Amino acid sequence: MTAGSRDDQLAPSIVEVIGRTPVIELVRIARGKPGRIVAKLDYLNPGFSKKDRIARQIIDDS
Repeated sequence: MTAGSRDDQLAPSIVEVIGRTPVIELVRIARGKPGRIVAKLDYLNPGFSKKDRIARQIIDDS
């Protein structure tokens, strides 16, 4: 993944980043093992949990 300019990383609203949870590949842990190991970084969500999408849907449905 290539990093864009800092302006490319700015979202106009916190709502825009819900559902775009970063996922990283754990290359060093997986070294020498078949397949890939990835980790989803839920703590980087706006509400610090995987429940952000549910909360957004409730708000959108209201």
